[in-house]
Parts: sequence; structure tokens; C-alpha cells
Amino acid sequence: MRFTLETVRSIREVWPPEKPMSVRLSCVDWVEGGWSLQESVELARMLGAEGVDVIDCSSGMGSPKAQMPSEPEFQVPFAEAIKKSCNVFTAAVGLITEARQANAIIESGRADIVFLAREHLRDAYWVVNAAGELGCPERAKLPVAYDHWL
Repeated sequence: MRFTLETVRSIREVWPPEKPMSVRLSCVDWVEGGWSLQESVELARMLGAEGVDVIDCSSGMGSPKAQMPSEPEFQVPFAEAIKKSCNVFTAAVGLITEARQANAIIESGRADIVFLAREHLRDAYWVVNAAGELGCPERAKLPVAYDHWL
């Protein structure tokens, strides 16, 4: 915890307070007796007090003994627990692939943001397609040069 807190303090000295700061946490390490969600909640409280705005709630494979699940939304409970326990926004990650799924996470209050790195690599127009799938009245606008690709 100390390393993370000292790093945030050093960054906050030069990073303007009006600009957001985020920290990605490996909320559990999937090893018996290892780093726990409760420890992440406590660290997130401390980070919020240091001026961190968003906790990106992931989990790690830092050990060859890790037993990590691979079902959709398996990391969302980490964002939900930190959101409910701390005064900080949370980002959910982990096998979130569909627009309705991401939207439900936000609408239900389980997280404030959903990050979709792999989905954006698979589909550069994910946001545009999601807007259409969710029936947004005004689809995301693309530059004219790209609009014909859809």
C-alpha cells in the first residue's frame, strides 16, 4: 500500500487537482491467503483521500498459483464493492463484451465506468455499434471519411 500511496502523492504534487487521476488496482490476486478485496477497499479509501478520482478495478495473475475465473463480468464485483464502500468512482473491466451488458452495469450502479480495451481492439466502431444496439436517438457521429465503412 505504501508504494502506491507514495506514488500517488508524488504525482498529485505535479498533477493539477482539476484534472482526474485514476489508479488501476489488482483487487485480488486469486491466491489463497493473498491480496484480498477487503485490502483493496481499504487502499481505495486511502487513495480517495489522496485525491484519486477513479479506481480501475481489475485483478491479477501475479502468481503461477493463481486460480482466476474466466466468466463474463467476473471482476465487476470488485468495482461494486469499492463503489459502495469508498467515496471514489469505479471502473469495471473483465469480459464485458456487449453494449447491453456494459449499460446494465452502469444503470444498476455496480460501477461508474466500463472499460472495454479488448472489445475496442476487436471492433474499432464498438461505441457506434453499441449506440445503435441500445437505440440511442442520435448515433455516435463519425467523420464522413469513415461513415461509409459501417
